[in-house]
Amino acid sequence: MKYSFSLGAVLMALFFSSALYAHQEKASWGVIPMGTYAHFANARHYENGGGGGLGLNYFLTPHWAAELDALYMGSRQEKAPKKSVNAQFYVLDGFYYFRSDQDFQPFLSAGLGVTHFNRR
Repeated sequence: MKYSFSLGAVLMALFFSSALYAHQEKASWGVIPMGTYAHFANARHYENGGGGGLGLNYFLTPHWAAELDALYMGSRQEKAPKKSVNAQFYVLDGFYYFRSDQDFQPFLSAGLGVTHFNRR
């Protein structure tokens, strides 16, 4: 569970920071490069790992936006059998911006996602 929590905390920070845009207009697109890094608990015996991903967002109106993100992260066990662990994340989020005409834009976000873990 610590593995999932560490990775989840990193991804949540990236998702929330990726949504801070100023003065977006209706029907505008954006591409968001992302990076991840996870520090795992020692009890899990995984090396700290990183990865990356790409997001695509679209502003439906000045207040409403949608974002689709795909991320990849990899690590390996520190002890035998030294298997690698890979994870892919796919997320679709919706955003509502309260003050879309200001430089500081508080927002609400909700979404759905799926995660696939592969241990080799």
